[in-house]
Amino acid sequence: MSVTALMPSPTDTPIFKNTGIKSALVSHLPKANAADVAKQGFDAMMRGDDHIIPGVLGKFAAFGSRFLNERTKAWLHRQMLRPIGK
Repeated sequence: MSVTALMPSPTDTPIFKNTGIKSALVSHLPKANAADVAKQGFDAMMRGDDHIIPGVLGKFAAFGSRFLNERTKAWLHRQMLRPIGK
């Protein structure tokens, strides 16, 4: 038995339409296709991979986060969810 962590970048799902984050910066970024993300996650799980980071944006963020402290990462996440213009 294994566990696979799926860590996608923003993915095109109804959460962006059904929540208050429609005006947040993250809502305006390119989004991965949900079916592609699910397939990549499933395939990684079947291979027994411990994690999968689909998409270029996710890979870039994961790489860059190695060089940031937790406080900076939390600040960046807040900025992504803050409504634009506030």
